Amino acid sequence: RIYGIIDWDNGEKGNDRIKVNGYEKRYTLENYIFDPVALIIFLLYEKIIEPDDIALNTDLKPYEFIKQENEEIQKAIDIICTKILEVTDLNQTGYSECEYSGGHVFNISTAYLECDGKDLEKKVKDTYPKLNSIDRKGSSRNSLKREIVNKIYSSHPEVIPKDVIELLEEIAKG
Repeated sequence: RIYGIIDWDNGEKGNDRIKVNGYEKRYTLENYIFDPVALIIFLLYEKIIEPDDIALNTDLKPYEFIKQENEEIQKAIDIICTKILEVTDLNQTGYSECEYSGGHVFNISTAYLECDGKDLEKKVKDTYPKLNSIDRKGSSRNSLKREIVNKIYSSHPEVIPKDVIELLEEIAKG
């Protein structure tokens, strides 16, 4: 069988053969790639941010981020989302509970999760301009996205949002 995967943007519903990634959870693929948990780890690896920029111990290694207490990770997520969305109070944006394949559950700004993918990518790059140089290094316009997937999701599968895993499992079952 052949399946297609589409984004939820524009309220897509899908069918038996067309599956919707992030149905009623995340607007587009970019909302997964730039997931705040993965983005934080990537920013730490690339030394674009330091742990104390997100209220963490200055000795923290990037690979240790997801091993921190949930409250510390949540605080870092909120700092990143506040900065990227340019808001002073994330409570105004609402929160959605997001579960990850490693079992963690965090509350992510609904405005972040439902932001148009291209807009979100622009906001992320505007907030962290050094990411533009990573995007220009590659041979395609998706170099930054590939870098995040290759560096973070492949080496830290525990930070893959659980609904992505569930979608792929559903397709694998046929």
